[in-house]
Amino acid sequence: MASNGNAVRMSAWDSEHKSSTFRRNLMHRPQNGSDKESTGSKLRGHFVAASGEFVGTFLFLFFAFAWHQTAATQANPVDAVKNGYTSAETVMFISIGYGFSLLVSAWSFYRISGGLFNPAVVLGMVLTGSLPAVRGLFLFPAEIIGAIAASAVVSGLFPNDIATVNTTLSANTSVVRGVFIGWFLLIHEVSILC
Repeated sequence: MASNGNAVRMSAWDSEHKSSTFRRNLMHRPQNGSDKESTGSKLRGHFVAASGEFVGTFLFLFFAFAWHQTAATQANPVDAVKNGYTSAETVMFISIGYGFSLLVSAWSFYRISGGLFNPAVVLGMVLTGSLPAVRGLFLFPAEIIGAIAASAVVSGLFPNDIATVNTTLSANTSVVRGVFIGWFLLIHEVSILC
């Protein structure tokens, strides 16, 4: 009896698995009967990915900028005046804001567009061949426009100056060091994603 019940369970699983595989293959099959994807279908795919990158970049930066501006506004001004820089607690709070914002946005949009949200990453992926150049031409401006829109909305919604979210170097860090730090971090990010 036990083996009979297992056989029934297996056959039910097999039939569901086969039908879901069939549906998946049917969804990815071109509608015109040819093996090649039509130009309209390709453009629609690029447009959907670019729209996903725009919305994802907008949401990521909107929440990150809002979090950053709120944290910087609520920080203890005595520490900033006395030490000349933002306290470690405020920096950690701002970092967590950017991290959570990216986590939620990337998790929400990675199936639509890949969740790249950074034009430098798109450029790196195009140069390494991980992303087709045509797709990169759609994603690159969408991300930049999404970032501009997010900063404009945060600037309009919050009473403080949007310049609060600018990245600044500490008093002991030269501009040359800052450039190299940025390069190393960007190379690390691109090498992970590509």
